Amino acid sequence: MKVAVMPNLTRAGTLDCSLAICKKLEELNADYFFEQGERETFFKTGAKFLPEDELLSRCDIFIAVGGDGTVLHTAKKAIVYGKPVLGVNAGRLGFLAGLEPKEIDLIEKLFDGEYEIDRRMLLRASIKGEKEQGFEELCVNDAVIMGTSRGKPVELSISCNGRNLISYLADALICSTPTGSTAYSFSAGGPVVDSSLESILITPVCAHSFFARPFVLNPLSRLEIKNIRDSDMLLMCDGAEAVSIPPGGCVFIEKADKTADFIRIKSDTFADVLRNKMAQRNG
Repeated sequence: MKVAVMPNLTRAGTLDCSLAICKKLEELNADYFFEQGERETFFKTGAKFLPEDELLSRCDIFIAVGGDGTVLHTAKKAIVYGKPVLGVNAGRLGFLAGLEPKEIDLIEKLFDGEYEIDRRMLLRASIKGEKEQGFEELCVNDAVIMGTSRGKPVELSISCNGRNLISYLADALICSTPTGSTAYSFSAGGPVVDSSLESILITPVCAHSFFARPFVLNPLSRLEIKNIRDSDMLLMCDGAEAVSIPPGGCVFIEKADKTADFIRIKSDTFADVLRNKMAQRNG
């Protein structure tokens, strides 16, 4: 089994954590690799170095070292190659991480087959104009529709499977997966949903509407989101750079036909993880 180690070295603690992972992999006589741009940092280890495309295609498992953003970024690459990701938390909360730094010895279970794969539902977000199809992206956490000016609300009409559902006047609208229910949606007052379930969440941000509740919808729902006002809007997927929604364009949100595969070594339930992470946040 070939392992790719993918650290975010801008985070404090990631380097030490990554070196500890290298040491453990060497104890296990494992073949492990870094992207070739990390050679200067990890040249004293037993790692091999590859261009990113070759790293992603040749390795069987990706170990992402950093915060949730790092795990998310690695997972988006892994989806393309159908590879699983193990997150090692070097950030604050680490909802997506499977291990904490003090638990690195548990990596041994990867080689004993003592782990499970959590297959997380993804969203497909697409923008379609009046004449042709445009942007399309897969989302692990969420797709956010917002205005181009800070503080200027957007007015949106949402249809579900061809039937009118609701309209919102709000600063933004978050469409999220259960995995993303503990991210931006949570901060905006959305429900927390067990990540093993499949559903589509819609959560308005700072809504100005009288009825402004979030929704939890069937995963087979296909949402069509239109701009009621003649104003510019943006779509941002998983916190990446926002793209413009053209005048007359619609955003479609639906379940994707791929999954994000996260490695689970520990036996913690969703409730265990949620309780522990919330305790850290409140501490």
